Amino acid sequence: MSAAPTAVKSPEDEWLVVPLYHVFGSEEFSRLAPAVAEWVPKPYLALNPEDSRILQLTAGDEVELKVSGSACRLVVEIRSEIPRGMAGVAAGLTSLGGTSLPAWGRIARVL
Repeated sequence: MSAAPTAVKSPEDEWLVVPLYHVFGSEEFSRLAPAVAEWVPKPYLALNPEDSRILQLTAGDEVELKVSGSACRLVVEIRSEIPRGMAGVAAGLTSLGGTSLPAWGRIARVL
């Protein structure tokens, strides 16, 4: 297994938004089952610690993520396994209007 890249070269002020898959909730219909719904994570945006410092964000902050003309609000999670220049979202749990990921996106703090 090869190591993840240490950083992603991105356009200015944009992050490569990638889906992060979970055992519960990533598949379209599983999250609708009552027995599974309690295990589904809340929607979030995962960032590398260095990128969170650049954006002046801490865990629990609310941000707006804009990707391909769609936008959604998410809570920040800090994860060291996310390479710099990337942002992860829980697959199937955001309201990005069917936007196909990976895609470049912008992140802004919600005040």
